[in-house]
Amino acid sequence: MAKFLDLPLDLLPAILSHLVKPHHLTQACTVNRAFYGYSAPLLYERVFVYAWQKEGKTRVVQLFTTLSQQPRLAQFVRRLEIRDFPKAFTPTGSGRWDIVLEGLRNCVNLRACTWTRDGSLKSWILEALQSAKFLEELEINGNSARNYDPELLLGFTQLKKLSLIMPSASVGAILRPWFLLAGSALLNLTIICKSSPVITDDLLISVGPELKHLIELRLVGCPKVTYRGVSVILSNSSAGLGVSAWRVSLQDLFIHFCESSGSLNSLHSITLTNSGHEERSNPQAWIQDISQLIYSSPIEILQIYSTSLRQPMTSIPLTTWLNLLSPHVESLKRFSVHRMTVAPDVVQAICNRCIYLEQLFVAIEQRHMKNIGQCISGARRLRTLHINSPIAETELSSAFVTSRALVTVNHLSTTVTQFGWNARVWQVDWVFVGSDEGRIISRPVLSKYERPDIPEQFLVVHT
Repeated sequence: MAKFLDLPLDLLPAILSHLVKPHHLTQACTVNRAFYGYSAPLLYERVFVYAWQKEGKTRVVQLFTTLSQQPRLAQFVRRLEIRDFPKAFTPTGSGRWDIVLEGLRNCVNLRACTWTRDGSLKSWILEALQSAKFLEELEINGNSARNYDPELLLGFTQLKKLSLIMPSASVGAILRPWFLLAGSALLNLTIICKSSPVITDDLLISVGPELKHLIELRLVGCPKVTYRGVSVILSNSSAGLGVSAWRVSLQDLFIHFCESSGSLNSLHSITLTNSGHEERSNPQAWIQDISQLIYSSPIEILQIYSTSLRQPMTSIPLTTWLNLLSPHVESLKRFSVHRMTVAPDVVQAICNRCIYLEQLFVAIEQRHMKNIGQCISGARRLRTLHINSPIAETELSSAFVTSRALVTVNHLSTTVTQFGWNARVWQVDWVFVGSDEGRIISRPVLSKYERPDIPEQFLVVHT
């Protein structure tokens, strides 16, 4: 009888790719040299430290100690995500600058770096990152005050993807000269503010001509940005802005401009935030404006988000939703409505009409939870489903929540691999068994979510 170790080594990468937890890959490294040779690159390909992980400082020290002392392992690192980092690193002691510097310099194949904790990004870290010749993606905290010299950002001229979180005025001032140097390579730009006046229409107008190849723009919490600034970015995009999401109120959206110029004819993704009084007082008119705005766009991702807690959208007639969806039924892959409840007939229409739908995030009233699975059963390609319903989960037992989730999943397509309800997320596995009548029956099994990534529905911002 053939044994597992008799399998061709060429199959190992495909087998190991299904190990999602780092400690599982660590165990695979200990099997033998062959397993180590394939497992170690996967283990170190992406390394991360999140703020919610216990003993974050210890993890950071251990990580950079390994990267500084083991350059052979550091060369495997492609993505480095530091979302928690001690602010009190010193020249001596366990938290030393030199191990971080040496560790960063040893990551010679680094493609993407994330460093987001406020006050932790320093000039010496940026200088070390500039030695990464293949660095293409950078996500950093933009508060440079007393932390780093914003002039150092001018040294990153080959970035394809840039994310700035809470940029200070000094970082905002450096954007125009920075994009003069690096704008031609930039494909993806994200700027997240917190009602900050740093990012303005005038700034976008000044940098627009340099962002000719931009295909993705995300602006969040920028109250000084209107359609004037965004339209300049759109007009200068040589291929048409293929993916765009911004947060401005709909009365400012340049519907006529987009229709006449065709600027959104390549738009694949849009996220709109419902935050104004007009939208809350007349949500039907707001949805109608969205329909007109994206009518000619091949939308694959449509996300609508409300800043108020669970704003009801159940009063909007089904026909209004159908007018929004009808031009996109053969392209839409993800539909998300966050913090706004929709009616079950709307959910059913989405699932029955959008034949390529893969991801669905909706909020519904609790009284509809019992039958929502039947409404969603028509989505035959669905992979991820998350439902929010206004309920005090602390009043429910874990067994009840799991059983109710299982009732819903029983109605879904066997393509579904992830299901969430409010604050809980399960991995969905399917078991196929034979019935007494000789038919094959599929049964879902809910198991613990194991992937190291935070489920997308729990991210604070994804716009």
